[in-house]
Amino acid sequence: ISLVLPYTYGLDGVRRLLLKEATVQTSMVVFDTLVLLLYIALLYPLAFFAFRMSFDRIRREGTTASY
Repeated sequence: ISLVLPYTYGLDGVRRLLLKEATVQTSMVVFDTLVLLLYIALLYPLAFFAFRMSFDRIRREGTTASY
C-alpha cells in the first residue's frame, strides 16, 4: 500500500540524501523525484478540476456561508 502514496517516495529520497547514502544524481533519488513529478502531473489537474466544480456549485447555489 505504501508504494501508492507519494510520501513514501519523498521520504525515501530525503532519507537517502540526509544519511549520505546517495547524491542527487543517484538513480534511486532520481527515480523518487520522477515519481513525485508524475504524481504532480496527474493530481494537479484533477485537483484544479474538483476545485473549479465545487466553486461553481457554491456560486450557483449561493451557499458560501451556510452549513
